[in-house]
Amino acid sequence: MATSSNLNLVAIALCVAVFCSSYASVVFAHGGEKVEAGKWHTKTLTLKKGDNWNQEECFSIEEKASVRYSFEAEIPVKFNFHSHPKRKDNQYSTNKMLDIEPALKLEEENQMDVPGLYCFDFHPPTPVSQDRVINLRYRIN
Repeated sequence: MATSSNLNLVAIALCVAVFCSSYASVVFAHGGEKVEAGKWHTKTLTLKKGDNWNQEECFSIEEKASVRYSFEAEIPVKFNFHSHPKRKDNQYSTNKMLDIEPALKLEEENQMDVPGLYCFDFHPPTPVSQDRVINLRYRIN
């Protein structure tokens, strides 16, 4: 029978394994799947009816790189591209590299000079009246 302390140890081990694997020399997406550099990746994010919660797509890098990306949304969304740099003191921080007012689409490129987690963040300004889709496309070079 699984005890609470055993489950906690399993959860900690999984967190450590996911954290360590996300900083390998390849690029990994938020869920840990490999994101191949030099290849275009697409992601469809859904804003759910009645919500105005943000939707994020993130990936980690270990070395300097650049990212070219674009999105098209069914409704105007606030957007930011930000990082959570890997710091020697293990303190959590967020650095916004781009922050725009509501838009239906965008095409951009950013340089990523510091290893860490990078995120595309989409936020509807008001609760949506029905499910809406955002199509994201990106390539890491």
